[in-house]
Amino acid sequence: MRDERLSEVDDALARVTSGPRPRGAGIRIALDTLRVRLHVIHERCASIDAKRWSEYRAALDAGLDELDSELTRVTEHPDPEDLDELLYPHLTRLELDAWRVRATHIAGTSEPDSVSLDLIAYAHRQLDSQHSGTGLPRGDLERIMDAIRDSIPHAGTGHGPR
Repeated sequence: MRDERLSEVDDALARVTSGPRPRGAGIRIALDTLRVRLHVIHERCASIDAKRWSEYRAALDAGLDELDSELTRVTEHPDPEDLDELLYPHLTRLELDAWRVRATHIAGTSEPDSVSLDLIAYAHRQLDSQHSGTGLPRGDLERIMDAIRDSIPHAGTGHGPR
């Protein structure tokens, strides 16, 4: 089941990478980085029940559809800085959604990882605040993301993702 679920994630990401318009190298690299991160997150995803996995996949597909629409819009007027500013919040939200599923359903535990869930919720709020110009600087948000990446796998697997 694990390989099947990882394949589902790969297929969903491939839809965006190979969209109707060719995607530049920067987009492909960013999406490949997300793919690797999602694989790390979901390496033990077989422990997540089918209903929750289906809900997560629906949210992933919706997020990727939104990203695909934005990429189509921005590639009409390519600017590397605009592209980076567009990709970062979308890809970070998709990663946070995956971490939330993982923190809620860590294999071998009966309780969600509430500390990690709080950190994930905080990162989501900061992303939303960045859009209005009031959130943390990107470097600070990236440090929060690193803390999430380091803490959740330790809680469920005994080793870090890096």
